[in-house]
Amino acid sequence: SLASAALSVLLFLMPPVIGKILRLQIPVAFRYIWFVFILAAMYLGEIHSFFYRFLWWDDMLHTCTAMLVAYAAMLVILSSTRDNCGQIAARPLFLFFSVLAFTMAFGAVWELFEFSADQLLGVNMLKGRDSTLPGSVYDYGRALINTMQDLSLDLLGAFIVALLASLNLKRGRLLSSVFGLPLRQFRQANPRFFSVR
Repeated sequence: SLASAALSVLLFLMPPVIGKILRLQIPVAFRYIWFVFILAAMYLGEIHSFFYRFLWWDDMLHTCTAMLVAYAAMLVILSSTRDNCGQIAARPLFLFFSVLAFTMAFGAVWELFEFSADQLLGVNMLKGRDSTLPGSVYDYGRALINTMQDLSLDLLGAFIVALLASLNLKRGRLLSSVFGLPLRQFRQANPRFFSVR
């Protein structure tokens, strides 16, 4: 639909706009991941009805997206909690709960976006309509259940990343681990966020 196409374009433009506003370089790997998300969510999910053809599609996307948002939260937290030598000063427990809170807040804002898109553009992002029944009425109870399931999956994805981040930080392997590879790429592309104060 036209609304789904417009939302896809809007989402596709988000990383460059955010990068320009915040004056940061978004590594190529991050941009590819974002592009795959748009392809999976908007093109396959909405336009080609994967959300309805494969019942697990929405669950998979919410969990993976929550993990990406949690990783972005970790980047923000680690770049803003440095000591005078530019080293990471965050404590593992602080990192764990901050990543969870940031990701859940983002998930709530996303659910508001889905609700607004359903109401203003007539799309079915909250799955309030049964797509198998032509002309079905929007069911707010069904949409609420979808929202709660999505937020639960957001919590699961955030928990996984927060746990891995805090454990790697506690063991002193956050930057040297495979888990820390995107963090290293971001740090190399944006040294001013990690330089000595």
